[in-house]
Parts: sequence; C-alpha cells; structure tokens
Amino acid sequence: LIIASAGIGTPLAVAAAIMLILFHAISKALLFLCTGEIEHTIGSRDIEDMAGLIKKAPLLTTLAALGMVSMLLPPFGVLLTKWVSMEAASENPIVIVFLVLGSALTTVYYAKWLGTILSSTMDKNAVHHKKPETYFPLSFLGLSIVATSILVFQIYDYFIRPQVEILLKAAPNVSGQAGLFASEIGEFAYAVIFVVLALAIILYLATKNMFTPRKAGYYMCGENNLERDKLMFRNGLCSYDKSNVSNIYLQNTFGESKLTTIGYAISIILIVIALAGGVL
Repeated sequence: LIIASAGIGTPLAVAAAIMLILFHAISKALLFLCTGEIEHTIGSRDIEDMAGLIKKAPLLTTLAALGMVSMLLPPFGVLLTKWVSMEAASENPIVIVFLVLGSALTTVYYAKWLGTILSSTMDKNAVHHKKPETYFPLSFLGLSIVATSILVFQIYDYFIRPQVEILLKAAPNVSGQAGLFASEIGEFAYAVIFVVLALAIILYLATKNMFTPRKAGYYMCGENNLERDKLMFRNGLCSYDKSNVSNIYLQNTFGESKLTTIGYAISIILIVIALAGGVL
C-alpha cells in the first residue's frame, strides 16, 4: 500500500504514503516485540498454540490485541491513512481493487489471530508474571499508537503537508481540524469514534463483575463421550476420537513451500519485464 500510494504520485497519495510509514512502523514494532514475548511465554510462534493466551499473559495479550486492532479498525491512524490512499486512487479502479484486496486479506489474517489469543476456556490457567521492565517498551509503543492516532491531523498539518509541498510543489487536498479529516469526497470524524470507544471500555470495566458467566459443556451433535473424557466424541465407526478445534490452513494447497516457489517465479518474471522495459 505504501509503494502503491507513492507510485500514484499525487500530493494526496504521497502524503498518505508518508503517514502509512509512520503509523505502520509503530503498530508493526509493537506486534514484532509482542510476538517475541509470546514465544518466550509459551515456547511457540504457532498461532494455534496461542489459544487462551489472554488467561496466561493478560497484559501481553492486551498489548498484542491493540497492535492488531490498530492495523484494522477505526479510529486508529493506519485505517485513516488507508482511507486517504483509496481516495487518492479513486480515479484508477484497478488500483482500488488491489488496495481493497490487500486490505481485506490483512483483515482476515489479523482477525483470526486476534480471535485466537482472546479465546479461552473456563479452566484456570497459570498466569506468567514477567519483570516490569519487560513491558516498558511494549506499553510505550501501545501508548504511541493511541497518541499518534488522536493527534493524526496535527501530525499531518505540521510535519507531513509541509514536506509534500516542498517535494511536489503542491498541497494535498485534505483539510480539517483536531478530531476531523475532510476531503473533497467526505469527512472522517475520528474523534467521535474515540469517544464511543472510551465509553465502551468504561462500561465494560464498570459491569464486568456484575454478571457470572454460565459454564456449559462441549456440544458435539449428541455424540459426546460422557463416560470417559468429555472432549472425546464418537465417530462414524462407533469408536472414539479426541476433538480438536483449530483453523484450517490448507497446507497442501497454500503451504509455505508452494507459495514461496510461486512467489519466486512471479518475482523473477516481473524483474525481467522491468529490466526489459528499461532497456527498450
């Protein structure tokens, strides 16, 4: 998205590319550090092994979730700059299609990961306590995500727009004020979303202890093995299998080795075409 925005070359697109570099860097830095801490906590980087992480490392999971949400949802800066990028590419439908596809695939990936780390059973899990200094850089990056998203217009107005004017001798057609981004097509009132989000968090904290969750058993279409392990189920051959819930990755079709080979082939072809075009 950054390269596509820079390639469009208009003042609005270049401004969006610079903003994406800033917000993307902070969010990805938090996610990389959180992934490293998660690996030290559970001994694995496999997403399937991260199920129930919210019970084992609540603060670490919360910070990782903040990093993922900041890549996907309003009112955070990454989504706002994606909106600006798509508006800059609005005159080229083909570019818009690729931008939408890229954003959609990213959303699916992060949503799956987010759901895995936030899901947990009712069983108690041992909380992994870490030294306070471990969370200092993670918390700093998390606060930076929130702060830069709140001050996104000030960052644009005082730092990014002047640089674009110097570079391209033209100003992006974006205006607004604190809490509001406006363009020729429409407005993005991110301050209102921040207020609603803050109220939702306050409401959750105020009511989370008022209700007792109802614990229910696993339902396996009436084929539960109630005599031994409740996680066993009776299969079509009247024998018992252990249940396993996980995401489907279709390794035979979309495995890393196959996609890597295809990716190398496509990359080589594109490089050859680019070099041939430059020579001609």
